Amino acid sequence: EPQNPYFYEIKGQILFENGKVEAAIPVLKEAIHLAPNQPLVATALGQAMVSLEDDAQMKAAIPILEEATRQDSQNTFAWFNLAKAYSWTGDEHRASLATAERFFSAGVAGQAAMHARRAMEGFKVGSPEHLRAQDIYFVAQEAVERNQKRRFQNSFTLQHDRF
Repeated sequence: EPQNPYFYEIKGQILFENGKVEAAIPVLKEAIHLAPNQPLVATALGQAMVSLEDDAQMKAAIPILEEATRQDSQNTFAWFNLAKAYSWTGDEHRASLATAERFFSAGVAGQAAMHARRAMEGFKVGSPEHLRAQDIYFVAQEAVERNQKRRFQNSFTLQHDRF
């Protein structure tokens, strides 16, 4: 089955996991060519590219990982690798936004709020990136406050029940 993208994906993963990262990249690119709308395959390619810690590979990984996160916004591993690529290339504000997205999609409200606040500081007010960071910040901050209130109420109930 020479046109089966998942054979290429598996071969690329095997190469990657055995430390043959450079050999994995063209194999994973072929998997993407055969299955262009598979965000997990794109994430595997992005991860391999990012793991080389090479300037050109980092820059090339960014659009691949951006597309993977557009197709699957809950893909925390793609967000992680995208944040690393942004940071490597000096785009700290986008790295913070990608990290906020990662924690937001994983349900870690406190970390999402912190990184979203940091991202908001770096984008022009009203820009799409600023608005997205702001959305994450407000929703995550609300969740943090709800959790704190719930913990306080539970603590009060436990103390009250003892008497």
